[in-house]
Amino acid sequence: PSDRILCTVHKIDITSDKLLALLPNRWLNDEIINTYMALLQQRDHTRPQSISSPTHFYSSFFFDKLLRHGYKYQEVHRWAKRLDLFRVRRLLIPININNQHWTLLVIQPIDKTISYYDSMSGSGSRYLQAALKYPTDEAAARKHPFDPSTWRLIEVALTDTPPPQQPNGVACGINILLFSHFLSRNIPLTPIAPSITLPMRRFPVQALTTGPLPPTTT
Repeated sequence: PSDRILCTVHKIDITSDKLLALLPNRWLNDEIINTYMALLQQRDHTRPQSISSPTHFYSSFFFDKLLRHGYKYQEVHRWAKRLDLFRVRRLLIPININNQHWTLLVIQPIDKTISYYDSMSGSGSRYLQAALKYPTDEAAARKHPFDPSTWRLIEVALTDTPPPQQPNGVACGINILLFSHFLSRNIPLTPIAPSITLPMRRFPVQALTTGPLPPTTT
C-alpha cells in the first residue's frame, strides 16, 4: 500500500508513495529532502573530534517560516537554541520555492560568506538578504559582536564556478541533495556531471533505506 512506512528517520516517516518521488522525472517532496538532511546531520555528529567546527542542517521549513509574511525573525528565533551559529563551519538550508523549484543556501560564519546555489541560475537576492538579516538578529539576541558589512553574499551561478545545471524541470531536488552531500564534506561541485542520471537517484534511495551515512572525515 502507498501509505506503508518503509523507514523512519528523525521522527520523519517515509512511506512508499513518498519514496516514489525519487523515480525519474518526479518532483522531490519536503519529506525526502528533510530526511536526507537529517541523515547528513546524523553523519556530522559522528565526525572525528579533530574536526572542531561542525556542519549544521536546517529543514526546508526554515525559510518558509522566516519569509511567510515578510521577514519575521521571531518565527525562527528558537531554531538555533542549541546551536552556536557563529562557531559552525557551515549551515546548509534547502529552499522550496512555491513547490516548483529547489535551491540551496549555505551560511559560513567563519568565512563570513552566504552562498546561493541554483541549478537553474535564478536570482537568490531575496534569500541572500534574508539570510544576512538572520545572523544579524541572532547576534543581537546573543549580544554577539556582528558587522554585516564584512560579509559577502554570493550568487554562485554568477561566479567563475557555477553549480551544475539541471537537464529538466524536476531534477533540482536531486541536485541540492548532491550539492549538500558534497559541500558538507568540503568536496568541490565541479566533478558532478551536469545531467542527473538514474544511478545518481539511487544514492539518496540507498541512504534513506539503509540508515546512517558513513562519518565525514574532512
